[in-house]
Amino acid sequence: MTDTLHFVSGIRALEAAMFRRAPSREVMRRAAAEVARVAAVMLARADENEKGGKKTGARVLAVAGPGNNGGDALLAAAMLRAARNSVLSVHRD
Repeated sequence: MTDTLHFVSGIRALEAAMFRRAPSREVMRRAAAEVARVAAVMLARADENEKGGKKTGARVLAVAGPGNNGGDALLAAAMLRAARNSVLSVHRD
């Protein structure tokens, strides 16, 4: 993971280019898959930190707003849940 700052204008330009090459459903799937992949790495690291010989039982809270990014978050949460992680999703209409 990197600590890179991205400006909205740059992100929107990248998104526009992606939407020209792939359907929005595919773009959302790719974004969610990457979020789920990074979260899975973070969860694995958390579980490596054992306390008293027991796994930490790290959990995921996905907070999703009403826009496309909210859809990405909910799909990433579903992917993490399908991989048997403990996930709670909160969605605002």
